[in-house]
Amino acid sequence: MSVVISDPELERMNLDERAFRVEVATHFYATGRFSMGQACDFSGLHRLDFQAELAKRGIYLNYTVDDLHEDLATLQSLGV
Repeated sequence: MSVVISDPELERMNLDERAFRVEVATHFYATGRFSMGQACDFSGLHRLDFQAELAKRGIYLNYTVDDLHEDLATLQSLGV
């Protein structure tokens, strides 16, 4: 499926294509429809830049207790 949004429509929203992609990516990440990687790919932003966009919008990272345990196990296996 393709969705076409005209330049005049983007202008009415005060957005360019990149800003629109960031809007969609942050929304889909916040609602759990995009993973961090998917959101970064869609928005065209590097991970840290995307995380900064999330912070500006008050959107927290989707980081679970299981993620923490995996990270701790990885650090242990690396001797850190």
